[in-house]
Parts: sequence; structure tokens; C-alpha cells
Amino acid sequence: MGGTKGFKVKQYDITIEHDKGIQVLRDHYLKRISTSTKKSNQALYMKVCQILKGIRDRKFYTTAEKIWLNDIRMKFLIYKEKEGI
Repeated sequence: MGGTKGFKVKQYDITIEHDKGIQVLRDHYLKRISTSTKKSNQALYMKVCQILKGIRDRKFYTTAEKIWLNDIRMKFLIYKEKEGI
């Protein structure tokens, strides 16, 4: 399995819908950078934005990135639910 934790590594092309979703996530985390008071949170949000930009620029993502994107999306949805937006 060589570090893939039991899943087969694939590459997925980014569709228009994926591109829009990644941009929404990126906008959200860019906003959180400017509103966060903790340097550690700002650094984390910046890293998330950099990864999202890299995925968007490449126009594809791997299986591991797909899992990561789903986790980030769920955190975004939970955040929005708590904020009542």
C-alpha cells in the first residue's frame, strides 16, 4: 500500500462547480485570516489558502487532497451553521 492508507491514489479533474467551491472556501479562509487575532490561526488559514490555490492552479486533485477538501468543506459548513449564516 505504500503510504496510501488503503485507498487507491487517483487524480480528479476540477470541474466548474469544483472551481467555484474551492473559491468559496478560499474566500472564507482569506476572510478568517484578516479577522483572526491569533498568529497561529492566521498561519493555519494562510496555509489552507495556499493549498487551495495550488489545487485550483493545477486543475486537478489527488485522492488524499479529495479527502482533505471534504474535511475543509465540512469545517466550513459547521462554521457557517454556528454563525447562523
